[in-house]
Amino acid sequence: QGGEEGAGPGGSGGEMGGGSSFGAGGGEELIRQPKILLETDNLSGKELAAGGEEELKAAFRNCSASQSLYNLKVSASVEGSGLRLSKNSFYVAAAAPGESILLETGLSVAANAACGEHPVVFEFEYEDKKGNLLSGRETVVLSVRQPVELECLTGEIPQVLYASDTLELFVRACNVSLGQVFNVRASLSAEGLFPDGEVFVGNLEAGAAGEGTMRIYVGNRAME
Repeated sequence: QGGEEGAGPGGSGGEMGGGSSFGAGGGEELIRQPKILLETDNLSGKELAAGGEEELKAAFRNCSASQSLYNLKVSASVEGSGLRLSKNSFYVAAAAPGESILLETGLSVAANAACGEHPVVFEFEYEDKKGNLLSGRETVVLSVRQPVELECLTGEIPQVLYASDTLELFVRACNVSLGQVFNVRASLSAEGLFPDGEVFVGNLEAGAAGEGTMRIYVGNRAME
């Protein structure tokens, strides 16, 4: 998480050309313009389940030690598709030096939201005590996960098996979830049947399938 500090026209880092004024004695008064930074949020580092709903809470602070800020407007947006905020704009009349600003909004995650990171961008517009217009930007990065769904298809096992026989079983795994799955393996556990190991299918993209063959030794029910 992180963002860009406020920047107004005519200056960099949020300090504008009009950031200074002259006192009655002709001396120059330097005004350090207030800046807003993201401090904490409650969803960074948490995997959000597709199809769910959350409450996003983000705390920002006026980091100036001496300057208040005024007429703060915050616009929030999600980059990419699949996530929707219930509230996209906020207004704060004033924030004193060092004051914390808490913003809250509902967050809906679509069932078909893509796996991975989804940045939520907060854009700021506000004024200093001289009425100079300032701006800033901070970002919260959210992570979405899709449920893993696999289908396993196998060849038929004969109804009658004889001890000491060896049979080969065809195995096919299909990834029917919306995200990639990794290190797919198929194993067999059955009384009297002893496979020579797992079938390693590997990584499967969404909608992809992989297959392999399992060699199985037929024992008897007393064998372990």
